[in-house]
Amino acid sequence: MTQLATDHGATWTFCATPFAADAIAHVRKTGQPAPTFQNFICAGAPVPPTLIAEAREVLGVCLGAAWGMTEVGCVTVTDIHQPDDAATSDGRVVHWMELKVVDADDNELPRSVEGRLVSKGPSQFLGYLERQDLYDAAITSDGFFDSRLAHVFDIAARDPARSGCASTPRSVASSVCELGEIDDQTRPPCRV
Repeated sequence: MTQLATDHGATWTFCATPFAADAIAHVRKTGQPAPTFQNFICAGAPVPPTLIAEAREVLGVCLGAAWGMTEVGCVTVTDIHQPDDAATSDGRVVHWMELKVVDADDNELPRSVEGRLVSKGPSQFLGYLERQDLYDAAITSDGFFDSRLAHVFDIAARDPARSGCASTPRSVASSVCELGEIDDQTRPPCRV
């Protein structure tokens, strides 16, 4: 990754948290940093505080955190000028999306109380392939995508001290997607 960043002059990346650890290990092993890199946004797993410090020291980058889902894209992101926030928060809601933390009855919860994340906005997807019923079931009456209804449960609380911030969401279950079905629909047939 660091070689690609150097070859193409990449200044930032958005990827799963383990890739940051891999990039750090690669630079430590090879001694070849990516001098153009400035920011590294991690999603999909919590960001350990040690990783933030290592990214700063080894890669010379600000490590940020984000939360989103395939179904809604990026919903929150930390301020790269406050990289230590990535260890305890997935940041503020991006301006084009809305996010609520709700209870089992879909009532919005007060700050610092854990509940389900629901979100909506223009990056929200339009449906599952050949599963309109599943998509329809995952949209609340007020248009929010409810991951619980899609068999994914992201739990979080809004930060009481910072407007618009969510503590690091954690996924407590997930839905299984048959990748073979996706491949069959998206890949052209192999002709030998």
